[in-house]
Amino acid sequence: RCLGWSDEPLKKFLHMCKSYSRKGGKGATLVFTWDAEDYDWNQKRMPPRPMSTIELDGKIKTELLADVAKYLNPRTISLYKQLGIPYRRGYLFYGLPGTGKSSLSKALASQFELDLYCLNLGDSGVNDTSLLRAFARLPSKCILLLEDIDSAGIGRESATTKELKKRKDDSDDSDSSVGSSYSDWVRRRNRRSRNKSSMVTLSGLLNALDGASAAEGRIVIMTSNHPELLDSALIRRGRVDKRILLPPMSRESARGVFKRIFSFGDLSKDEIAKYADQFAANIPEGVIVPAEVQGYLVDHLEKPAQAISGIQQWAEEVVNNRVMNKVIAKGLEDFNDKAATPSTGIATEGFDIVTSSASELDENKTEQVFAEIECGKTT
Repeated sequence: RCLGWSDEPLKKFLHMCKSYSRKGGKGATLVFTWDAEDYDWNQKRMPPRPMSTIELDGKIKTELLADVAKYLNPRTISLYKQLGIPYRRGYLFYGLPGTGKSSLSKALASQFELDLYCLNLGDSGVNDTSLLRAFARLPSKCILLLEDIDSAGIGRESATTKELKKRKDDSDDSDSSVGSSYSDWVRRRNRRSRNKSSMVTLSGLLNALDGASAAEGRIVIMTSNHPELLDSALIRRGRVDKRILLPPMSRESARGVFKRIFSFGDLSKDEIAKYADQFAANIPEGVIVPAEVQGYLVDHLEKPAQAISGIQQWAEEVVNNRVMNKVIAKGLEDFNDKAATPSTGIATEGFDIVTSSASELDENKTEQVFAEIECGKTT
């Protein structure tokens, strides 16, 4: 029974239920996905993702963990209230597909024992009304993951009428039209891929994030493969407090992944270190993403020697395949020009193209793009 007017016994009971639920899952992370048809969150238990399995620059990881810990500190909550600042924290994880943006989000949820709520704005049935209901059903303390925010088709809403008309005309063009830029191709692809029942507007998203009725206490993580397509209103301070670039894999990170994956086998520490050095030496710096490297090593879990002997050929195939995808996306014009030069081959030229593509998400360059977006210089 609950005697008196105090709700503390109920709060303690709910806290006990939540603690019991977590213990029953043996430390599992609770992951929720939004069901737009039933207007409810579907729950499932996932094994915890240790932060040690995230291959990220040590400084970036340390600063991120410190920032989240500071935000969750009760003293921070009290300070925000005293200053009249909305108690919210937002992050933008950006980088090429496969660089570990979603994995990092899951690791953060495991690290701080928070439930993870995943919402894809491009899913069928997700509109402004559904979005508000999803936010209304979130607990006050959790991580909300908005994946691939750029692919939802929201884009930037600062374009002129003439520019909007041009974009509409462009949407009728072929994806592989010669001379079209990669960013334009991405915009057209995203617009066509959206289901007509998926109509989340920028204003609807902003209202859900921090409108007059928006709750406080949550951590919002947005992920993006193309941050240059995001509206300045979406990535301003207060909505996105930290922007974190997840780059392609460095040789040092490749060495770390090899050691971690084969540390449970029969190899000695000296053998693992030797193999890891040989493996890392054949990984092109800043080109191949962590998901690809991990997938390759998992295929050779019981055959580390074969992983070493085949890494050079595999890396070349990954680079060349990426070249072809890049050529298709941009059109055949550049490819034909390069093919006409007898002194160059696809492997060498391809590596230059891929390296250029990876450098498009260089931290300094993207910060410049962010600045231009916020100043309204980029359309």
